[in-house]
Amino acid sequence: MSIDFASSLAGWQTASVDGTFEEAMEALESIVALLDTGELTLDQSIESFETGARLSARCQRLLEQAELRVELVQRQFDVDTPAEPPF
Repeated sequence: MSIDFASSLAGWQTASVDGTFEEAMEALESIVALLDTGELTLDQSIESFETGARLSARCQRLLEQAELRVELVQRQFDVDTPAEPPF
């Protein structure tokens, strides 16, 4: 498996700072797949892990923001939410 690690890392780092949720998740999935190959050096693995942690935090922040937006809309339009999921 031949990859341009530096280029991939740069893209992942960009997604961890200002990527959409989908971009951050895609980058995180790519990192996990690459780490699973076992073909990275120790330094590359650590850099990938650090970037993955930032991507995970970005995804969490974006999900929290989305939840707040949904709650705001529900309050604004007086939408009832079920106490438990219907399934």
